Amino acid sequence: MAVAAASRLTAARCHRSMPRCTLMLLLLATATAASTPAQHEPLASQPPLGGSTPRKGSLIVASTSLTQLGRGQLRRRLKDEPPPRAHLNRSPVKTGRIALNILLWWCLNVVFNLANKQCLNSWPHPWALATLHQAIGSMCMMPLYLPLPKAGISEDWTPIREFPRLSLDDLRKLLPVVALLALGHVTSTLAPAYGTVAFSNIVKTAEPLFTCTFSYLLYRRVFPTPVYLSLLLVVSGVALVSTRDVNFSSFSLVAGMISNAAFALYSVRVKGVMSRSLREWTPRATYALLTICSCMLLAPLSCIIELSGAGSSHLASTNLPAAFSGGNLMLLLLFTGLVQYLSNEIAFCTLSMIHPVTYAVANTLKRTIVVGASLVFFGQRLPVSGLVGAVLAMCGALMYSLSMQMN
Repeated sequence: MAVAAASRLTAARCHRSMPRCTLMLLLLATATAASTPAQHEPLASQPPLGGSTPRKGSLIVASTSLTQLGRGQLRRRLKDEPPPRAHLNRSPVKTGRIALNILLWWCLNVVFNLANKQCLNSWPHPWALATLHQAIGSMCMMPLYLPLPKAGISEDWTPIREFPRLSLDDLRKLLPVVALLALGHVTSTLAPAYGTVAFSNIVKTAEPLFTCTFSYLLYRRVFPTPVYLSLLLVVSGVALVSTRDVNFSSFSLVAGMISNAAFALYSVRVKGVMSRSLREWTPRATYALLTICSCMLLAPLSCIIELSGAGSSHLASTNLPAAFSGGNLMLLLLFTGLVQYLSNEIAFCTLSMIHPVTYAVANTLKRTIVVGASLVFFGQRLPVSGLVGAVLAMCGALMYSLSMQMN
């Protein structure tokens, strides 16, 4: 009861002080996402997760051109040509933009996790909330793919982002991937609904365990020893938190693990599907289509579950007075969906500007910040053993990311 009272008091304070800060944050994030160009390569050009054998592509073409080039010519070219600009020191402007992107990404993700939990406390319908997230994201992305008139040329209408062509065969191949994305998203919403934000984010660090498992089962890919040692740290940390956390919830643990498995299998399958068939697809176009299809899949299912009352069962928040209601609740729901969309957009922009290792470190720090911010915001605490487990899980996740990049 004390925790619930503290949560309601904090929510009231947050409600009074949030509008100005969040409005400025949203305006800044929107401007950054709109002004940052997408620099991702298509998914098909990225190495497939499932195997170490190179496919026909840029790597083989590069090898052939080097073979045709004489060794003497190659030495002279390497001596005469200056190093690429990408490897030189970044300008202060670009460094500042990268730092701004990372800070915005962290802030938006923290705000989303806290606001999402407030939504669940005031409106205990996790299935409907997960669908609403996807619907708001879809509405934000769809205008980017609608034809618009070019400046000065009234006859020529082109979209801001090109939407790839899609055949019935492509849809058939994408359906399992869409189902995995929908399952992963709804269970990641269920995890904090049944438990705490901190606990669900610590459980989320176990996702690499499922990624390695599915990579071996589907493609027989074996990773180096440091990767498996990092997974041992993650599993040990999650187990320690689960057994020692006073806010432990078995429903939250199960939902978090299902989300980990779904997203891990999704990440493995989506690269395989894209590399085989949809070669012209960019990650942003793929993410937009999968989000829209996932929303269409979740909408009827969430209606059935919520109308039957199964969606709000076993939720502790159903017995608590709502901190938000009426128009304030509607604004909070819309705000949460918008923040999630902007957080994903900023994450895409950030990944296109920095090295994957830097992104992995930033992602681990982001999860650590979310755990710490949620503990402070909701007035919760971890015992010493739970804190040790959280540190082990975070360090294991960071070690896994770095080991995978070196591999």
